Amino acid sequence: MYTKGKWEVSGFFVVRVDAPKTKDQPAGATYICQLDTCAVSDEEAQANARLIAAAPELLEALKNCVVDAKQKLTKTERLERIKYAESAIAKAESEAQ
Repeated sequence: MYTKGKWEVSGFFVVRVDAPKTKDQPAGATYICQLDTCAVSDEEAQANARLIAAAPELLEALKNCVVDAKQKLTKTERLERIKYAESAIAKAESEAQ
């Protein structure tokens, strides 16, 4: 089980940006993780943060690939799945979020 929701990079943190309010945290952001910049450069830490933030979308895209391999899809459905997967990959690899 992992924290559901939209994950984004915020500085050296990965946060869930659509988090509901809880007794411990205000609405709007839940911290998923904080990147350690002691062992790697800031640039590498940011790249790691982008990859972590894209993880839920990458997982969903991979699950879709497995489903797709097991069934016949229309051309439109295939193109929608490909577009989603490409978007998740771009999020993981992008230089600016």
